[in-house]
Amino acid sequence: MNLARPNAALRRVLDGRGPLVAAGPAARSEPGMALDPAMLAESWHLASGSQIDLRAIAPGDRVALREDLFFKLGADSLRNRFFCTKLDLSEDELTRFCQVDFLRHVAIVAESRVGDSRRLIGVGRFVRACAASTWAEVAITVQDDYQGRGIGGLLLHKLTDCARNLGIERLEGSMLAQNFRMAKLMRGLRLPCASRLENGISTLSLDLCKAPAPEPLAQFRRVPPMRIPPSIAPPPD
Repeated sequence: MNLARPNAALRRVLDGRGPLVAAGPAARSEPGMALDPAMLAESWHLASGSQIDLRAIAPGDRVALREDLFFKLGADSLRNRFFCTKLDLSEDELTRFCQVDFLRHVAIVAESRVGDSRRLIGVGRFVRACAASTWAEVAITVQDDYQGRGIGGLLLHKLTDCARNLGIERLEGSMLAQNFRMAKLMRGLRLPCASRLENGISTLSLDLCKAPAPEPLAQFRRVPPMRIPPSIAPPPD
């Protein structure tokens, strides 16, 4: 599952020509302040019983991003994501994909959890031209074996929340015109969605100023945060 060919703003950041700003302390950002990566984690249960964890991407995800996600993408998925045949990710690309500022460039990974084992199966990100910009380019990629299970929807919902918290009013995604799955994913948020088609590339634009989108797909159930029993909780300061 893949969404979006990078636009100029996204390309500038991902190819290293755009400056990044250090992450800030708050999950809900004040103007000009980054999201707190530690506050972005949440978990969901599939109807099958498996658990999907969403969290902020980290520099340590370089190997997993390449081995567990990129190398598990088929030819169609790679073409949808990169608009070309791509055999590998360079070290520079891995750095730019995994070291983000959570202000201009936000990236969330999805992990499948079985017991104590986790595997990176998807990533969603958006990039805007500058910290003051009210629109951003969005991209989502899900490992082939996990496509069609709603993982892309979870990532898109999470990115929408992050974008709103940063004052972003519009998310745009560009895709091959025949990539109907991605169009359905974006329209599934039930937000006002404008579209345009040019040279075989379809661009959808979501208006985030309207009412928040409904909860993700019905096959998911949110996992409540773990509560620490009083007997083992640390004493108050």
